[in-house]
Amino acid sequence: MILQTTDQSEWFERHVKTVLLTKISEFQERDSGWTLHYITNLTVNICKSSYNPIRGRSYFETPRPIAHRRATLNIRNRDHECFRWCVLAAKHPRARNAERVNNYIPYRNELNFGDLKFPFHPKQTSKFEKLNQGFP
Repeated sequence: MILQTTDQSEWFERHVKTVLLTKISEFQERDSGWTLHYITNLTVNICKSSYNPIRGRSYFETPRPIAHRRATLNIRNRDHECFRWCVLAAKHPRARNAERVNNYIPYRNELNFGDLKFPFHPKQTSKFEKLNQGFP
């Protein structure tokens, strides 16, 4: 799968060029007597799909197969600070109504979020960890 963040040169090297050269080499080793001298044209077609990975944002309903397992906590927030509320929920677990953001508002400033941008991007994780070295 190729995403927007995929290095296309590296992807082409790994998934097209290396595979093709390996298959050519294997073919030539089968005593066919045939030899490939050059490739005159190679076209790689890439189809854009509707794949859209879940990103941090405001609340959205948990997909049914995940919700039925009762192994996740989905905080019902209306802002883009899902990461903040989930971290605080992990630090301050609730037996009842754990999905309510109001449970965690009193602890809102307990951790240092510095100048982190919300919605939170996974690339900011190391920065969050540096700001909160004693956590968890």
